[in-house]
Amino acid sequence: MDLFTDYNPSTNGTLESDGKWPDKADAYDAIELGWTKDHIKIALDKGLLFTSQLPESKEDDVSIPFGYNIDDRGIWFTDDKNNSKRLCAPIEILARSRSGLGDGRNWGILLRFKDFDNQEKLWNIPMQAFATDGGSEVIRGLLERGLDISSHRDAKRKILEYLQEYQTSKRMALVYKMGWHKSAFVFPDSVVGSNNNIMYYSERPAMCKLGTSGTLEQWKQQISKYCSNNPLAIFAVSAALSAPMVELVGYESMGFHFFGDSSWGKSTLLNVACSVFGNPEKYKCTFRATDNALESLAASHSDMLLALDEINQVDARIIGDIIYMLGNGQGKHRANERGQAGDSQHRWKLTYLTNGEKTLEQYLLEGGKKVTGGMEMRFIGIKATFNDSEADKKNKGIFNCCHDFSGGADLSNHLNRNMQSNHGTAFPAFIDTLVKQDFKELSAWLIKEIDKFVSTNLTIEAGGQVQRAAAKFALVGLAGELATKWGVTGWVKGEAYSAAKECFNSWLNTRGGEGNMEDKQLLDHVKQQLDLYGEAKFKRWDKSTKTMADNPSTIIDTHVPTPSEMWGYREHIDSKSHLDGDTQEIIYYVYPTAFEKVICKGNDHLRIARLMRDKGALVLRDSELKENRLKTKERIPGSGKSPRQIYKIRASALFEDN
Repeated sequence: MDLFTDYNPSTNGTLESDGKWPDKADAYDAIELGWTKDHIKIALDKGLLFTSQLPESKEDDVSIPFGYNIDDRGIWFTDDKNNSKRLCAPIEILARSRSGLGDGRNWGILLRFKDFDNQEKLWNIPMQAFATDGGSEVIRGLLERGLDISSHRDAKRKILEYLQEYQTSKRMALVYKMGWHKSAFVFPDSVVGSNNNIMYYSERPAMCKLGTSGTLEQWKQQISKYCSNNPLAIFAVSAALSAPMVELVGYESMGFHFFGDSSWGKSTLLNVACSVFGNPEKYKCTFRATDNALESLAASHSDMLLALDEINQVDARIIGDIIYMLGNGQGKHRANERGQAGDSQHRWKLTYLTNGEKTLEQYLLEGGKKVTGGMEMRFIGIKATFNDSEADKKNKGIFNCCHDFSGGADLSNHLNRNMQSNHGTAFPAFIDTLVKQDFKELSAWLIKEIDKFVSTNLTIEAGGQVQRAAAKFALVGLAGELATKWGVTGWVKGEAYSAAKECFNSWLNTRGGEGNMEDKQLLDHVKQQLDLYGEAKFKRWDKSTKTMADNPSTIIDTHVPTPSEMWGYREHIDSKSHLDGDTQEIIYYVYPTAFEKVICKGNDHLRIARLMRDKGALVLRDSELKENRLKTKERIPGSGKSPRQIYKIRASALFEDN
């Protein structure tokens, strides 16, 4: 401690001339050195005698417990009689660990050692393990991992003492799943980003089988190049790269399903996407798993691609539950041993790809269920070919352009063969550039471009569900464009965006329009009722006889039997045209009770009626439209002189495919 900088009293020759306080000196030493009250006063005036600050500790400050030492042969303890005993093989304590969630819990000791076969082992010992049965859990863990521990009586007790009393200022936040952690991206063996005190840790082999072979340039030449001019292949690779961006824009997990004949090459699309991360044969997963296993799979692939092959392996009765689980990004809440809510719920954000021969609707029908709008948005089905003719579908399959190959099968064989030795380099390269971006600016740009994609490719009449799906296609296209800009894919600028647009239009055409799925299903339900019971439940009533200028006859043919359960009347209006030929319109006059309680049973009849009115299928007067009515008044048979409120449905407008 430097007490004096400009004062060197000449009256005391015994005080050190440099004004330094000797190491480990106390008050007695000060007197011996010639300190007087004048020295004390000067020190107090300068504020140098006392300090409120503790000396700063260095990042790598360590303190080995007294009596212990370590060398290349192991850890040793020396007792009071100067007897040294070897306790075990060398153990390197890397840091004190804690939860990566930032809650200051789950403290532990992260250590590294070699087993009997000289294989390196990394183990994080929870501090609570030292309080369990005298620390026997710690010793069992070290022995199980192959640490050479001496057999003498005190060895195990002294090892526990050494580990607990060892002091280090190093800290490591442990995370148990890969992906984003704040602004850093965690891989099994590295962390990309600003935070170097985060580390992925798992006692078990990672379920996400990342791997690298070859170089990025080789992957671009052998794999990515052949995706060019093939929208489905470009979309599959772009979808894989979009996974870490789902979190940035705050979207739910995105799912895309390629469906079509088995000979088209759907598995190749999944393989090409998987090659972004690793060897497709190892990285690709299967649907053949329990709910709990799928939760673990999803969590282990958070912020990355989850590829699930062959959806037909799943029980059709639980497909809907799996889709909601994957899309919602969280697994089941589980209770702990005290019956309280546990903290082990799996969570994830990702993009997942699947394939199969059927659409989601077809699979669900096998289980006696129907598609909901929520399922459709979480599991977007894309037909796995853009070829129109059956010959092209058979020859090219998923490809539009086979490049220099004779057909889609030859190109698929080339890709699948070369992906075994060229994989896993694209995603790290993409992440290396992504983490260097200003996330706030990037997110704002992505949202702006997504909105532009949605407004450009949809009309103002588009339902919210379709807009939501369009946004997901846009994000995939933009991920591909960023990868191209950053030199990852080698594609032409704009190619990934165009591929996303083509895939979106294909999905929209297959779906049948821009309306919400629930709206379509409600209208389809009414159509089905009229198709099945239009003849049986409605009595024929042709208003050909006029009693007055504007009042049709309400007299019907009494010889025609009345249905036992009658829903109303059915009018046939014939039209003749030299251009279009003879046509016939059918008008249904539906009793309110029959419409609301029978035809719309189990559904919201008001919503159905509004949909029919908006579609032009409800016949209403102008005054009734202005008053926002759904029913009109008509004189029908049996109503007497007073008009009766009914639902008047024009069949041609209801069944029109728009």
